[in-house]
Amino acid sequence: MMDLSWHDGIQQGGRRLALLWIGLFFISPLIAQVRVSASVDRDRILIGEPILLSVEAYAPPGDSIVWFEADSLPHFQFLEKFAIDTTDETDRRKVSQLFSITSFDSGRWQIPAFEVVVAGEHYYSEALTVDIAFTAFDPSEDYRDIKDILEPADPYARYIPWAVGFVALIALALLIYLLRRKKRLQPPAKAGDKPELSPLEEAMQAINALRKNILKEGEEKAYYSKLNDIFRVFMLRRHGFSTLERTNDELIFQLSRLKMPEENFRSLAQSLRVCDLVKFAKYRPGEKENRENLEIVWSSIEILDNTLMSSAVQLV
Repeated sequence: MMDLSWHDGIQQGGRRLALLWIGLFFISPLIAQVRVSASVDRDRILIGEPILLSVEAYAPPGDSIVWFEADSLPHFQFLEKFAIDTTDETDRRKVSQLFSITSFDSGRWQIPAFEVVVAGEHYYSEALTVDIAFTAFDPSEDYRDIKDILEPADPYARYIPWAVGFVALIALALLIYLLRRKKRLQPPAKAGDKPELSPLEEAMQAINALRKNILKEGEEKAYYSKLNDIFRVFMLRRHGFSTLERTNDELIFQLSRLKMPEENFRSLAQSLRVCDLVKFAKYRPGEKENRENLEIVWSSIEILDNTLMSSAVQLV
């Protein structure tokens, strides 16, 4: 009896060991399966805001992993590419990389899937969707200018105003000398010379020339830069306002003090903001919007020419 019991115990132990090996054989591939994933910390941002993109891959230990080359993303720009991080764990290997990205194209855009090759097999992450929106504009709110970047304190910074003032004084004296010298050397006007155009005539002539040019695709930035400059030069000549040193938002804030009709002012403000969007945010308006913005600037110049002559408001 003792011999049979001992023999049965050996058989039962052998069966348990066999079941254990079979279980490990089927479970281990599940533990060490390949997985590639991607995620962002936000799926809705304002134009120009950064978001953090993370890509991770898990593979069995010892398997070769070929990482993708992050060259470009449609509608997105890379701000920073962090180093690839590899971590070897007990039953798997993890490879990950972080990217700081942003976008200047408004709309809903998709970040495509990333491809990782593990042991000769191709695996892909899921595609991600991100909404890019403009900042809501409220014309009733006070104007807030863009703040400069703060630099660390410089021990010699207190001498900078004195140096700048000294250089400016020398430059002013040189400018006065050159202007007086030019005036002395300038020949008298000859009979028959064309009279100088008024600010209004000069602006209308420039807009007519711009209207005759056929706007081709890809030339929107040059078109709106010229249209913006025409308006700024008119304000400079008509009232002596230093428009070339100010942003369009500053110009809109000053124009709000004039007695322009409310509807004309809002249309002009919107056209000036479109100029900024085309120049700095890659916005491409349609042909109809291009014509409308040119006509708005045209009519606004005519209104402002009469307004400035009858208004005592000073643009400072």
